[in-house]
Amino acid sequence: MLVDLLHLSRNIRRSPASAGAAILTLTLTLGAGASIFAVVDAILLGRTMGPQARTIWDSLEFRTPAILRATESLSEAELRWQPPNAGNSIAWLLWHIPEVEDNWVRDKLLNLPKRYPFGVSVKAHSHGEWPSKNALLSYFREVRALTKDRLEQTREEEFDRMIADEHFGSITVRQAWCGVLTSCAWHGGQIIFIVNRLLAKAGAT
Repeated sequence: MLVDLLHLSRNIRRSPASAGAAILTLTLTLGAGASIFAVVDAILLGRTMGPQARTIWDSLEFRTPAILRATESLSEAELRWQPPNAGNSIAWLLWHIPEVEDNWVRDKLLNLPKRYPFGVSVKAHSHGEWPSKNALLSYFREVRALTKDRLEQTREEEFDRMIADEHFGSITVRQAWCGVLTSCAWHGGQIIFIVNRLLAKAGAT
């Protein structure tokens, strides 16, 4: 090893330009390799979100297991039971959460037309035929997967971009995502409240 180092030292003194080029090439090669490994590591470990996107995602997902646990054992009748004073049913809430999560982002951030997989918005739905529990849960999970993809594709600087909203005026992309987050938390909390406090008392069948 010592002999090799001495040989390398003599070569550098004899031809500093060539040595510099070799060192630069080695540095760039190692840097490129490190970048490739970082990308592979990010993909394999799911670390593709920036800090702001990760905060929004973690906040959305924090209460999701509780929402799904609260609904998994409900019958179709319990899902559609309407609380007193014209409150929203769990079916309505479970429909509304992904509709807002998908369409506000499509409309305000992506400039895409809104989509309504059940034909209309839940707000325009008349109290007749409702989507099944499985259909509503599938819609919820489908939109949540879309949200994950969208957040992974959002660069950090994009969160500062200003957009126009007819209700809130000029807001940032970050604030729009916060609106999605608070909608899920608000309506998800209502689902859990209905299941834990109202359905048992009402004896919905």
